[in-house]
Amino acid sequence: MNHLIVSLIKCADDAPHGASKMLAEVARLLMPHGVYLLITYGAPKERVPLLNQSGCSWSIALYIMPTPGYLLRMSEGAPQPIMEEVTLTDDGQLPPDYVLKDPESHFIYVCHKLAEKGANCRDTDPGETANSN
Repeated sequence: MNHLIVSLIKCADDAPHGASKMLAEVARLLMPHGVYLLITYGAPKERVPLLNQSGCSWSIALYIMPTPGYLLRMSEGAPQPIMEEVTLTDDGQLPPDYVLKDPESHFIYVCHKLAEKGANCRDTDPGETANSN
């Protein structure tokens, strides 16, 4: 469901603002150390800046899962891992030498909300968020 919501927001007239607002609300509502999963076709260059917007602090683990058809064609019957963890660079991007095998892969972002005081969307005054709408 999240993929649909983020994709719909990204296709709207004011896409960047809508997606940022939705992700800020997710971060605000999550307790410290909470986990948010984002499953999307969006590559890190498009999604990590949204996740790391001002006021939201995450520890992000990225997994890439090729489509089932791709896995079936490439495995030739041999067992294959369903997804692989990819370490992001310091600026939140795929490593320069990383080759995306299946262009229709899903990107799975496992976002752990950091518990630093003042570094998370939830640390803002709830009235402040309600008044900004």
